[in-house]
Amino acid sequence: MNIVGIVGLCPGLRQNYLSGLDSGIRIFDWLKIGRWELPSSSIVCALNSLERVSVQRTQSAACLCLGAVRQTKGLPDQFLSDLDRSDLDGDLHLTFTSGEDGCSVGTDPLGLFPLYYYSTAEFFLFSSSLWPFRRHPRVRAALDVDGLIGICLSQGIVGGRTLLQGVTRLSAGHRVAWRPGQLATEHHANRLRPTADLFNATFDEQIDVVDAALRSATARRNGDLLLLSGGLDSRLVAGYLSATHGPGFPAISLGSPRHFDVKFAQQVAGRLAWHHRAVDIDVSSFLDHAMVEVRHEQLSASFADLSFWQLVVDLRQSDPALITGFCGNNVLEPFWDDPRRADFSFAHAFQACNSYGFRPDTLRRLLRVQDVDENISAVIERLREEYESFDCEPFQRVLMFGLSHRARFHIGAVVSRLAFGVRPLLPYADQDLLKAALALPVTAFQARRLQKTLLCRRFPDLARLPLDTATFFTRPLMPTFVDRVRHLSLLAYHGLISREERRYYHSMFDLNGAGWRFVRAEAEKSRSKAESILDRDTLRRLLPPPDEEIRTGVTDFFKAGSRMKTLLAFMLWSSEHL
Repeated sequence: MNIVGIVGLCPGLRQNYLSGLDSGIRIFDWLKIGRWELPSSSIVCALNSLERVSVQRTQSAACLCLGAVRQTKGLPDQFLSDLDRSDLDGDLHLTFTSGEDGCSVGTDPLGLFPLYYYSTAEFFLFSSSLWPFRRHPRVRAALDVDGLIGICLSQGIVGGRTLLQGVTRLSAGHRVAWRPGQLATEHHANRLRPTADLFNATFDEQIDVVDAALRSATARRNGDLLLLSGGLDSRLVAGYLSATHGPGFPAISLGSPRHFDVKFAQQVAGRLAWHHRAVDIDVSSFLDHAMVEVRHEQLSASFADLSFWQLVVDLRQSDPALITGFCGNNVLEPFWDDPRRADFSFAHAFQACNSYGFRPDTLRRLLRVQDVDENISAVIERLREEYESFDCEPFQRVLMFGLSHRARFHIGAVVSRLAFGVRPLLPYADQDLLKAALALPVTAFQARRLQKTLLCRRFPDLARLPLDTATFFTRPLMPTFVDRVRHLSLLAYHGLISREERRYYHSMFDLNGAGWRFVRAEAEKSRSKAESILDRDTLRRLLPPPDEEIRTGVTDFFKAGSRMKTLLAFMLWSSEHL
């Protein structure tokens, strides 16, 4: 879903600007263009279905909702004074309210919906894409070096700073308000608040609370089909869905039946007597999808994966409500990078986050900008302030930081891309489930204890099936003796003998694969432009040209690939912006 809105100025200037954006925000030719005139504002959207937009009006104001929005209370009498908007719930949405005295914009509580904005005393411009900002004649957005540093360090946005100076990404748990004669300001809205409500409960009682919340969250999301992988998050959702939908429910998986992910998903579907379909990936489309991401996201989200666009292409005709297991590990497994973590300091959190980006000393050599040391230190300090701003127990900061950072810029990016062809539903983003997770003690999360126990206790038949972990370790959670023996032989076979890649993400993320080779070749054309900002020798060492094979260590496959893909995205971005 793409949306662009402008508030202030005269109607003629607003409409003249928006009329030139259709071809740009319509990233697929099947998307439909919708236009709305609200008090002092004009809006244009490119959507798979215009039914995703609803507008309500009073005599002097209006409210536009885009996406999966549920109103738990009636519309407030004063749109602009009610910035908390606790009456709104939903997995991926934007709400815009406007009147003669200004406007406010907000998104879902996790901030998964990408909202960027730019303001002066005369007008306010917002969009789900970064592409439209430079198309406005009064926006002169040069490269924001601090924005680039934040992306390179953390694989996400730090302090709202994007690659474009003056263009800000809205913070999670906030709305942005603007009034004529003033600059836009952010305000807390529907912010998540950790508690200690379940600290003294027994583990069985904690399991019961989470079980009830996840059961309710799944039942309320009456989707058309489930995106089912071979992993734990979607398998747990499948268990709960089976209680409400029974046999015959459709499930879909990405990849080939040769992949563990698809093979194990098929077994889960078979155990539940569901229909299952695998969607193979057309890697020849990777370059087209990469250019869409670079043009509209401009490195503000993870560039690691290009395969989920296949679902947009495959499913868009029916515009289905697609239930997913996204954010499962962010909500119920906050220590995913270190299951036995005992250090909850910012230093440890930064180390985990930075492991997918560039180390500060590497970044100092890579960037050809003035005062690079001071800028890097300032960005790290901003990230520290964000981490320490959460008023909660130290371990809960890990959970909150993961939701406000990795969940938004890695998982949330996939969700917002899928929204061009499907209506994504996220049971793990449910408000009641988030409330329960944010009330649990540290012991509930260690070693992925919570999710594993839920699956084994509630759905033991599913716990007895092989589990994809993006490695060769695929043993069921509840293995029989035969399973244990078989798994040892399979580990030896796949690790030492077989040369067939069975791991889905290793197959799709491989920079030596055909799809990524197309992207590398196109990015290479802009290497010289990127070198106006990046040191030539350092860039050459970090990212070899496309005719060279890239080699990474077994344990560094995803992290090294993430860093190199950031450079690829910047080189592609440079072709239009430097």
